[in-house]
Amino acid sequence: MEQLFPGFYCWSAPYRPGREAYSVWVEGNNENVLIDPHTPEEGLSRFSHPSKAIIVLLTTANHERDAYSIKLGLRAEIWAPEAALNDMDMVPDRVYSSDDELPCGIQAYHLEGSHSDGETALLVPSGPGVLVIGDGLVAHPNDAWRVFVSHERAALQPLKNLAFDAIVTSHGAPVLAGGAAGLRTFLEA
Repeated sequence: MEQLFPGFYCWSAPYRPGREAYSVWVEGNNENVLIDPHTPEEGLSRFSHPSKAIIVLLTTANHERDAYSIKLGLRAEIWAPEAALNDMDMVPDRVYSSDDELPCGIQAYHLEGSHSDGETALLVPSGPGVLVIGDGLVAHPNDAWRVFVSHERAALQPLKNLAFDAIVTSHGAPVLAGGAAGLRTFLEA
């Protein structure tokens, strides 16, 4: 697990042979928010705090990952995008919609037309501003960016005017600077 910005951590875990998927922890004053989490190598105790709620935010239905075991192990609440409910294996504790303000000041942006139903990008106010995207984009700091399906570019268009500097995608290493400019360049290519 690596701290990328104050109160913002990221780690990866294998999800297929030879492939990694990234998870995020946002440490707030009153809650710890885990986004699309896999259980980290260190275990779950790092997230436990006697006076903080534990909230698991999912960006899409196919990122349930270890959410349920985290719910059981830490008494966490699972929040999922409303548009993803029909494709989920579990029933979340709460649902959220686009433009909802979530714990830790996180803003939700539904990616209409994404290949994953309910795909929602999350804008986290940590550090320089971090855009977290589940499956809608594969970004790398030193490699070509791509989408899984060509029509995904249209789903990402509403994000290009947001204020952020870093991007963390589930697939691809975190981009710590120039993320907004990189996204605009990618979408206009």
